[in-house]
Amino acid sequence: MVQKSQLSTSVDEFLKDLSKAKVRKTFLFADLFNSTEYKFNRSDSEWVPTIGEFYRVAVEKFEERGGTVLKFLGDAVMAVFDDAGGAIQAAINLQEALEDKQRSESWSISCKIGVATGEAFEFRTTDNRADYLGVTVDLAARLCEFANGKAILLSSRTYNAANTEEIRSSAGHTLQRTTEQYFGQKRLESLKGIKDAVSYYALFWQASPTEGYLTTQAVTAPPQRERTAPVPVPAMAPATPLAPQRMRGTVARYIPDRGFGFITFNSADGKPEDIWFHKTAVIEDAPITVGAIAFFIPEREPGGKMRASSVVLVKSTLHGQILRYEKNRYGFLAAHDEAGNKVDFFFLPADLAEEVSAGEEVQFIAAENPRGLCAKSIQKLTSNDACLEIGSREQGVVDTLFEEKGYAFIFCKGTRLFAHVSELRDPERSLQEGEVVEFVVAPGRDGGYKAVTIEHVIEEAVTH
Repeated sequence: MVQKSQLSTSVDEFLKDLSKAKVRKTFLFADLFNSTEYKFNRSDSEWVPTIGEFYRVAVEKFEERGGTVLKFLGDAVMAVFDDAGGAIQAAINLQEALEDKQRSESWSISCKIGVATGEAFEFRTTDNRADYLGVTVDLAARLCEFANGKAILLSSRTYNAANTEEIRSSAGHTLQRTTEQYFGQKRLESLKGIKDAVSYYALFWQASPTEGYLTTQAVTAPPQRERTAPVPVPAMAPATPLAPQRMRGTVARYIPDRGFGFITFNSADGKPEDIWFHKTAVIEDAPITVGAIAFFIPEREPGGKMRASSVVLVKSTLHGQILRYEKNRYGFLAAHDEAGNKVDFFFLPADLAEEVSAGEEVQFIAAENPRGLCAKSIQKLTSNDACLEIGSREQGVVDTLFEEKGYAFIFCKGTRLFAHVSELRDPERSLQEGEVVEFVVAPGRDGGYKAVTIEHVIEEAVTH
């Protein structure tokens, strides 16, 4: 009779009662970005110590936050945590440690991280170590695979299971970043091998929106081959936030003295419908004319009535920031709506007046193509207009106020900054349109800016 091996016995015990093997954990995968290219372009004596140091730092940072490293997988590390918040903080700590090495030791390699929380099956290996299998493990691996360098992608369950108020990065703490600014909007994307679309968050831990890879851009599909025919929007578009679909319509009526109007659009069944909008919903207070093409997001008011928000008028002149530019191919830039939400625009090299790079402030004409919004006649703002620096103290004018919502926009050096009343140094004061305020520039949502530590300036309001 052939005696069973220890591994076979272990498998039998695992399969005997799967209910006892089921546990709830948080799993983290950290993988070096572009490591294959890195190794092929260096000698063994150069890349082997780098990989080894990555392992060492990962183990150290994960164990500091209560994690256990399960295994090394080529150039990746898999770890398990009992606490979702501990896993998120460990991910930030690892990224910051690697960034320090890039600055002090001239490292040219970065790391991408995926984190997922949920049920998995725990079993014992031949050396009595715990290991895990299940869809939660697979999801963490897929999020890691989907990310770009320096990104931290979290499943929605991880976000919901963590005490996000305790999450912080060094840069975020210095800039007094809020929880919302760390995590931004929930996003939705299809991942390899997973039938249903997955919701997740991209964690913004860096100091500057233009530093390294943007986490909000760190979720792109694999690069595609060159196409011979022009395509309005390539398949490699940023993941779409979980938000209502942006609709297209025409301004059918506008009453200037009352500040509202109606947009006519085709509903899902192809029938024309009207939806009302207020002038404050139009991005950058663009001039409103009857017959103008409008892209908008339908919102339901508390009373049940539908209204149009985040209205972009085609042919209006807007300001934004370059998110990404693949030279001689295509790019994306973003403007911001009345609530500070990002609005993406696609562009081609022919739409540029001059070369641009990620993070630069631009002026452009809103246009449309068969797939949606695009940008034309893109020009960089002059140095006098685009000189806002994170952490700098500036003065600006409150140009749009949403008193009932508790926020406003401040116009400063050609840029509109989001400002919330909670950032006022004097809680007894309020913001008023046209007044001059002084503030500190901080990173806003999706590459924009916001004003923090806001103080009133005693002088006549300036015009703009």
